[in-house]
Amino acid sequence: MIKLINNKIKKFISYFTLSVVLVSLLILPYTVTAADTISSHVEVDEIFGLIKNNHVSGISESKLADAAIEGMLSALDDPYTQYFNKNEWEAFADSLERNYVGVGIRVGEDGSGFYVAEVFPNSPAQLAGILKGDYIISADGVLMKGKTITELVSMISGPAGTTVKVTIAREQKSITFTMKRQKITIPNVTNKTFSEGTGYIRISSFSSDADEAFTAQLEEMKKSGMNSLVVDLRDNPGGYLDTTANMAKHFIKEGTLIHTKDRDSIDNPVKVIGGTPLTIPIVVLVNGNSASASEVLTGFLQDYNLAKVVGTLTYGKGSVQNIFPLSNGGALKITIQEYL
Repeated sequence: MIKLINNKIKKFISYFTLSVVLVSLLILPYTVTAADTISSHVEVDEIFGLIKNNHVSGISESKLADAAIEGMLSALDDPYTQYFNKNEWEAFADSLERNYVGVGIRVGEDGSGFYVAEVFPNSPAQLAGILKGDYIISADGVLMKGKTITELVSMISGPAGTTVKVTIAREQKSITFTMKRQKITIPNVTNKTFSEGTGYIRISSFSSDADEAFTAQLEEMKKSGMNSLVVDLRDNPGGYLDTTANMAKHFIKEGTLIHTKDRDSIDNPVKVIGGTPLTIPIVVLVNGNSASASEVLTGFLQDYNLAKVVGTLTYGKGSVQNIFPLSNGGALKITIQEYL
């Protein structure tokens, strides 16, 4: 599990990967008085009790509570403010750290449905023959049309050693794979050095310890005589803001990573200090799935003329979340700033 479980709150910038998406907290878009707050609270409690005690369906408290949370999320119109129950939060945290039990795929979503964005090496999915770009039709016979990523992940995930049948669409054909789930750990940072002295480092996620791995691997490449660097952020969905700031220290002595604006329109710049900048040519690779923290680091390098950016238009997220641990073991992720 990640470090913020122990009642710590961290700034988090990421879009949906293979994790979970559910419901969250209502942040009112206007100033309310104490009387307004009390009145609304009483009405909600009254309606909740009346429905629970009188409706012919006999609906349970948990279903009513879930529906109420879904309603609050809907009012926000913000896909990045999310509620996670205990199991969902554990799955989300593991996916960010790239430690989880599953079949070894990262899932994306577009207008055609859920697709395989990445197949991890030596995973059950790779061994079975699933390919990047395959669209997921069903899991254990349940069609994915109309489902959320939360539901998709919960169906494909499960205890280690159990099996799951996943049907995919590829080139107008449907293929079903039966795979055994296993614990999978995927490195967040990998590197290699080409013979002419060009270093290559891929950052797959800005996890809580990716900055440490990034530092260690940069040092190794510098010792091997690196004279230029390619930073690959393609398909990187984001991660922690403090991880991003620590990585930025390798490119500039001091500066501003990003400017952020909160609900009161107050500018909160994220500063970079005490850096030891590289003095070699740098190229950053991005694509349409480079999101959030990836966009922050790329924009920072571009604004300071520290790197050339090569690729396609990035995801375009532009917001910062805080994660608040809850007493039930779950978590609430709330958008608290826009970044500029």
